[in-house]
Amino acid sequence: MLKGLSACRSSQHGLIVSYGDVLFRKYVVDLLREAEGDLVIVVDTEWRDSVNRNRVADYVRCSSPYSRKHYNSTVLVNEMRPDLKPSEIHGESTGFLKSRQQPVTGS
Repeated sequence: MLKGLSACRSSQHGLIVSYGDVLFRKYVVDLLREAEGDLVIVVDTEWRDSVNRNRVADYVRCSSPYSRKHYNSTVLVNEMRPDLKPSEIHGESTGFLKSRQQPVTGS
């Protein structure tokens, strides 16, 4: 998979990747295209209402829980694991991410 991704050409907006079985609205891609950052993921803050609630998921704990006042602000993912305690979960990864053109390094 990584070899295939490395061969992809990204646009001026970066490379957008998603799971193959995700249904989404166009605005999700638009939001990703406009988002700043080397690596950006989409988080579903309504994870408690998910129809897939009782399956393994990539739950996230962020630098700040969801709030409308954080719209257009940078919120960082502090942790992403399937076994977070419900009190620590701020959302669920949707399987959408955007990577900038330059490689992301862990420096």
